[in-house]
Amino acid sequence: MSRIYRATQSTLLTQGWEVLFKGEHQDKPNAQQGDLTTLSKDETGSCDTVDVIEKDTKPPKLFDDASLLKAMTEAAKFVKDAALRKQLE
Repeated sequence: MSRIYRATQSTLLTQGWEVLFKGEHQDKPNAQQGDLTTLSKDETGSCDTVDVIEKDTKPPKLFDDASLLKAMTEAAKFVKDAALRKQLE
């Protein structure tokens, strides 16, 4: 049985502003088991291991004054109908 999954990869190139707040300076790339940069678009690969991480879901944060005003000015983000969303934008 074959299944299709989507994979993403984040690699730290330079630590940047984190040095100011974390105090540690390590400009070495992350250790990755598989490097997705070697794959090109629409190319397939095989998955040898899978890690399932169970976490509890969290509800969205409650609105405060600033986030409520921002949501009201960007109401088009919450509309699923494409034609209506375009009119709101």
